Amino acid sequence: MNTPRRRPPSYDGTSLRDGFSIDAPLAALLDQWEPRIGRPTCGPGCSNCCERMTVLITAPEAIKLVGASADRWSVRIEALTLPKDAAPDDAKNALLEQGPCAFLHDGKCGVYDHRPDACRACHVWHDSWYCGRSEWDMCTPAELNQLRIENAYKRMLAELDAGRRPFWGYLLPAVALAAKHRTAYCGGADLVHATPEDWLRTELIEFPSRDRLSSELAEHEATFAEEPSPMGSPRASEAADRTYLAPFPDDD
Repeated sequence: MNTPRRRPPSYDGTSLRDGFSIDAPLAALLDQWEPRIGRPTCGPGCSNCCERMTVLITAPEAIKLVGASADRWSVRIEALTLPKDAAPDDAKNALLEQGPCAFLHDGKCGVYDHRPDACRACHVWHDSWYCGRSEWDMCTPAELNQLRIENAYKRMLAELDAGRRPFWGYLLPAVALAAKHRTAYCGGADLVHATPEDWLRTELIEFPSRDRLSSELAEHEATFAEEPSPMGSPRASEAADRTYLAPFPDDD
């Protein structure tokens, strides 16, 4: 006898506000660090990372951005072409070559209230000139990387628990996929076959399994707990001043 498939609850975005917001722990860390390293360089009037980078986002975050500045990102996604032998780095570079973030308006974030965790946690204490430049690293403290990475895994696992098969990927293709198939996704549809093959092949969009999410979350938690500079990022909690968070040449 076949077990009836559980119908996923309707998606109203509350999971992004209730239980998955990093705003409070992020603010607490910034307040804790301020006496030693000051406030971040990032602030109103600076959009260097938005002009030179792209970010990875989860399916629920993409859903929140559907409809915002559609005229900008839809034109860009239509213009995105990848050669058949493109590698993941080639695909990412193709996105970067299209210019600043599609949600950047006159140097300001047009979706600030709904911006992804990768944007919320992207704070630096060095000169913003370095941000997004391929020849330099960008020293976002390990604690902030931990917040956004662990939250992404937990959010994706929560989507699976709700009966949806979540995806994650770079901002522009993720929002485009969510925009085209929002209703189907919210109803529990598997969007793998609705995703362009070259996006899957070049990892612009991925559909990680529950086993992968669970194992990688455990690995990340161990990495951040045990390594002195997890993922190559220094810990702001150990910084005597902001010079400890200076960027270094990227020799890779």
